[in-house]
Amino acid sequence: MRKQVNIQFIFALLFSSVRIFVRLIFLYPLSWFLYQRGRSGEQGKPQLLVLFSQVPWCGVWQRPQEQAMGLAEYYRICYVSPLQIHEPMVRYNDWKACITMEKGQGITILSPLIFSGHYRSGLVRWLNQLVVVAYLRWVLRHEKSFILLTNSPFSDYLLSSLRISTMIYDIIDDFIAFEWAPGQGSQMEKRILKRADIVFTGTLTLYERKKGLRPDATFIPCGVRFDLFYQAYGTAPLAEPEDIRGLPRPILGYMGTLSDRIDDSIIRALAERFRDASLVLIGPVHQSLADPPQAPNIHYLGLKKHEDLPAYLRHFTIALLPFRLTEAALAVNPVKTLEYLAAGCVVVSTTIPDVVRFYSDVVVVASSREDFIEKTALLLKTDNAERIRKGIERARSESWKDMIEKMRTIISTHQSQSAGRVA
Repeated sequence: MRKQVNIQFIFALLFSSVRIFVRLIFLYPLSWFLYQRGRSGEQGKPQLLVLFSQVPWCGVWQRPQEQAMGLAEYYRICYVSPLQIHEPMVRYNDWKACITMEKGQGITILSPLIFSGHYRSGLVRWLNQLVVVAYLRWVLRHEKSFILLTNSPFSDYLLSSLRISTMIYDIIDDFIAFEWAPGQGSQMEKRILKRADIVFTGTLTLYERKKGLRPDATFIPCGVRFDLFYQAYGTAPLAEPEDIRGLPRPILGYMGTLSDRIDDSIIRALAERFRDASLVLIGPVHQSLADPPQAPNIHYLGLKKHEDLPAYLRHFTIALLPFRLTEAALAVNPVKTLEYLAAGCVVVSTTIPDVVRFYSDVVVVASSREDFIEKTALLLKTDNAERIRKGIERARSESWKDMIEKMRTIISTHQSQSAGRVA
């Protein structure tokens, strides 16, 4: 059976690769021609904002998807997140090439397939860049110009290929510090930082790292859908999910991407120390997590829909932020922190700088793996009602709407000033 699945996977990869190659041969010259001619624009419609994202729409729900939803009140949104052809087969079962949503001025989500090996081979990356440029020129052939908001430091090749009126770089992660990042990642990001009209950062640590190149950058923190996650603590009728029904309690839980940013030694140590408990890990497992911890009480549940997460969090006794203290991980301020707090979870974290700065009064911070285990053990014996109450109130005061309003104000101010200079 396993051999049959592998053969099907290989045939699917080959078939998809041929389709991409054929599209490249025929679409690239045609799209270039039409893009040069098709400048009529769509009169009377709100301005288009293209959100080019390192985060797939069908992946773990976080800041980029919330940006698209919020900014759709002001702009037509085109959310673009290319996926390597193997990813829908191994990680994102809900992948669709195109989705349209009647939200605000309208959202179109495009997830074109590109060749696998994008971050491992310079040749593959070059071919994929041709594919993406051809695809976007085709999609945008009727647009005079548009706003480009990108969170990918590896999207510098778009700058000279498309008619961008306002360029925004939202730094949501230090992607160039990841182990899988291409060797020229730093140069790519520098080109984007130099070209960008506006720079946002999602964490204070990222602002401090990048302000040398862009002292005018603005730190705009993330928010939370409080009403959605508060259901886990409130009286909403949330049915217990089948895949955790019957698992031994307590549940020590994590939700989010499972990658090399996770300290797998902490997961193993928790499973060993609390053998009568269940470790529930929700989210896609990336190849960068080379050796996912295995034990009878460790349960990998895969990616879940965002709106289904509160039903799981209701049963988390302790919520985990077990991040490795690498250069890349130290720059995060996990969106899940506020989601955990809004759900009334008790949270234990490693010493992530932004978590320490902003949440150390409501999140228990551990200085080492051993400290993480001991503090988890102590919390399991403690009445945490006051800590939970304070965490809920902290989450209640931080919303995605605040983030959108700050971004919208800065974008509008820049556009008004630019128009004034032209006039």
